[in-house]
Amino acid sequence: MIVFIIMLILSMISIPLIYHLFNKTGLKILFILYYLLSVIFLFKNVNVFNIDFSIMIVPYVSILSIIYIFTEKLNIKDMKKNIFMVSSYILFIIILIIMFLLYSQSVTDLVTTNLNQMLSKNILLLVLYSIMTVISFYSTYKIYNIIKKSSDVLFINISLTTILIGFIDCILFNIIVNIGIIGLDAAIKLGLGNYLFKIVLSIMFIPVIYYMINRRKSLWLM
Repeated sequence: MIVFIIMLILSMISIPLIYHLFNKTGLKILFILYYLLSVIFLFKNVNVFNIDFSIMIVPYVSILSIIYIFTEKLNIKDMKKNIFMVSSYILFIIILIIMFLLYSQSVTDLVTTNLNQMLSKNILLLVLYSIMTVISFYSTYKIYNIIKKSSDVLFINISLTTILIGFIDCILFNIIVNIGIIGLDAAIKLGLGNYLFKIVLSIMFIPVIYYMINRRKSLWLM
């Protein structure tokens, strides 16, 4: 719980701070760092108030917050470049994982051996997570823009997008990757827990997103 709170506070502070220091490039780097964190904490589930969820939901929602900011502040051409960059980066991660699994370590290399075993046991989870994130990020961008045509209220746009996409990246994803490991009931419970916390965190990040998208447009040209 303490790790969860610390990550949440740091994530909410880091977005405006990193942009203030390094502009758009800083947010892109932060995007990559958040993605790595989400992969690392993908294996860590916790129970708070009898609700099971994964700690990865914090960096994951942070990533989505950056997507909302870029969607509002960048033109279509720049967004396409960013989507291509994200897809290429995720593909690169998958290739690295496969290469690592193919690597033949020495008998005395216990660290690499243990890491290899962990990756081997969770290869399906990692690959499906990579595929899911590409689908989720693109769907978030598209659905947010569709909803925005009918509403100018940021809270409504983000909330509805989160609710709709949550069925894919929280409930469906967790059922698929966990049904054979922890059973259907536990998988659904974990998916619903992630879904609930994704909605709550997305709402908590709205003030940060609002602040960022209302900065002077000239600053985004830097």
